Amino acid sequence: MEISNIINHFERLPFSSIISKRDKQKIKTQFEIVGQDINPNAYINFSIICTFVCSLYISGISLLILQNVFTSLLLLTITLLLTYLLSKKMPGLLANRKVQKIEADLPLVLRIIGTQMDIKIPFEKIIAELANEDYEISNEFKKVNKEIKSGSNVTLALTNMAERINSRTLKRSINQIIISYDKGGDGQSVKRMASELIDLQYSKLKEFEAKMSFMGLIFIATSALLPTFFEIYIAVGTMIMGGTITVIQLWITFVFIFPILDLIVLLMIYLNSPVPIKTTTNKTDKYEILNNIIFNKYNINIKQTGPLIVILTTFIALIFFGLGLIFNTFFFLIGFIIFISPTLIYFYAMYKTEQRILEIERNLPDALLQAAAMQSNSSTEAIIHELSKAKYGALSEEYKIASRQLKAGSDLSYVLENMSDRNNSTLIKRTNKLLIYGHYAGANMYTALRETAEDIFSLFSLIRERKAVMTMQKYTVIIGGAIIVPLILGIVIQMITSLNIESMATYLTGNDANLTTELLEQSVLTIQVYMIIYSAISSVLLAQQEGETNKFIIYFIFMAMSAIFLFNMALSIKLI
Repeated sequence: MEISNIINHFERLPFSSIISKRDKQKIKTQFEIVGQDINPNAYINFSIICTFVCSLYISGISLLILQNVFTSLLLLTITLLLTYLLSKKMPGLLANRKVQKIEADLPLVLRIIGTQMDIKIPFEKIIAELANEDYEISNEFKKVNKEIKSGSNVTLALTNMAERINSRTLKRSINQIIISYDKGGDGQSVKRMASELIDLQYSKLKEFEAKMSFMGLIFIATSALLPTFFEIYIAVGTMIMGGTITVIQLWITFVFIFPILDLIVLLMIYLNSPVPIKTTTNKTDKYEILNNIIFNKYNINIKQTGPLIVILTTFIALIFFGLGLIFNTFFFLIGFIIFISPTLIYFYAMYKTEQRILEIERNLPDALLQAAAMQSNSSTEAIIHELSKAKYGALSEEYKIASRQLKAGSDLSYVLENMSDRNNSTLIKRTNKLLIYGHYAGANMYTALRETAEDIFSLFSLIRERKAVMTMQKYTVIIGGAIIVPLILGIVIQMITSLNIESMATYLTGNDANLTTELLEQSVLTIQVYMIIYSAISSVLLAQQEGETNKFIIYFIFMAMSAIFLFNMALSIKLI
């Protein structure tokens, strides 16, 4: 069930009456931008309930840790205000993030519009095709297309789109499109606007690079220094002041409080970071892509046989877990490897698929330049045949398949669209559409093909620049969580446990040191749980940042295993 359906079940509750109609309309508009059909009354009711639940939860934990009713009531009040404000702002934050994604896609969309206007494709057809694509702005073009089909003129429909979305960049772009349309279809000014937006994205990357230095320091302080100081307090505080921290409070602090603080800082980094530029589409079934590229050569249909493989490996893993209970932990290790093997194979296959598509996209500009050079004196079929013989790696393999299908009598449009469907890339689809237009319209496609090649070069230059800037953020999160945090915490605990706690406690206060010893022993386990939770949170956010959610499992496995290994290694080093 989608989150929108869950929230809409709260529509009939009475709490929404505290919000004005103007605010409700604003929330409705913001959810429409995001593409969610959520009733504003239902969202307000849901938010208020969540606010009370979160507040009671936080105040309850604070009462367990601090054992002070006044402080807990104060935290309850503060949490009520903060969570209410956050829930009220959330639709706006989601809408702003959606606008940022639209603005990130705009240069590519504007280039497509400008190129197709130059080769005299009807403007209404350009809008209809963009509505069927998978760009962030495609849903808005669907609304524009619907208005045009209902009898509205193109200018009014585009103006309505600009008014729906609170983006100055989009408004400028739409105004330029309208001017070019009114002048009879000149696409050069639209393409110049695309170039200006690319320059603007470069400026935003530099701005984020400056912010990241400061946010990285905050992150290290939250994820490493706070837990370290807390461990020192456990040892010194309990020796001097007695049993001020219990085992349950220790667990709550490491399993809930510190991960929440880490999540807040990571979300700050995420919300301030530039949106990834997406060249893939969500329309193609990922299992179909895996079958086409990876598994068909082994006569395996992953969608049909995948569940059977998971059931079989789980059954075998359970047998080894049982052997581990009878004999030794070596069988547990084998069982664990067998259990996670389908997941690892799946994500490895997804990784290989993504790398193959990336290889195709990197070779596209060269292929387009070759096609442009041949376009004036060769048919489209001949161009495809020559591209199939060129050394463009996986791209040439795809054109070999297309060439064989053409020789077998298939229609050119079907062949190239089939190639686009096999490969999850908007750039491949754009290239093949140009070849189709050139074939059926008989237009001179030299300029269009050459400019598209230059567009892709420019796009990959921007992607490389973004990756270079985001590398600092990625390594801050990974090195902090997988190396710095476990080493610092491990060394601190090792140093504290190396001290003669019993003698020091008796000498300083006469207190029994059993509680301190128990807390430090529990800390070894709670810190490892904390590092696993941290690894999961940061892995999700890193994968989202890169726009490649499949990398979550790779980041998580590396960070969790590295953190636990280094933490235990630090515990074994005798510094005192």
